[in-house]
Amino acid sequence: MMKQILHLIREYRAFLLVMIGYIIVTRLLFGRICPVQITTGFPCPGCGMVHAAIYLGTFQFEKAFQENAMVFLWVPVIAGLVLYWICTKKMFKGAKVLICFVGILTILYYIYRMTTMYPKYPMDPYTENLIHRILNWGKNI
Repeated sequence: MMKQILHLIREYRAFLLVMIGYIIVTRLLFGRICPVQITTGFPCPGCGMVHAAIYLGTFQFEKAFQENAMVFLWVPVIAGLVLYWICTKKMFKGAKVLICFVGILTILYYIYRMTTMYPKYPMDPYTENLIHRILNWGKNI
């Protein structure tokens, strides 16, 4: 199985390098990685997911839940689909339906969080977003 995982990493290394570069650049420039929040200032349905995954990986389940409870659905679904693909060399037939279902649940959870938590952490606004910067830049001309 390790051979297949290394093959997968080699096969997608360009994508992985681009993603790592994106994360480094956006963290340095904006202090965050979410393109929705960087652009608009509003949190997206996945906001907190990276922190939640890190907390989940370090067995800090309560913190993971606070960041984004949907991590408890996404991680097993993605891990299961990847393992299925590695073991069978085929995509799971119900993968699209499963991902859409979890995606819809994520959007519903986002609506709940926006109505009950916004503008408090982890659903806090990013006031230095690009739209704000462009509008303020235009005022200063």
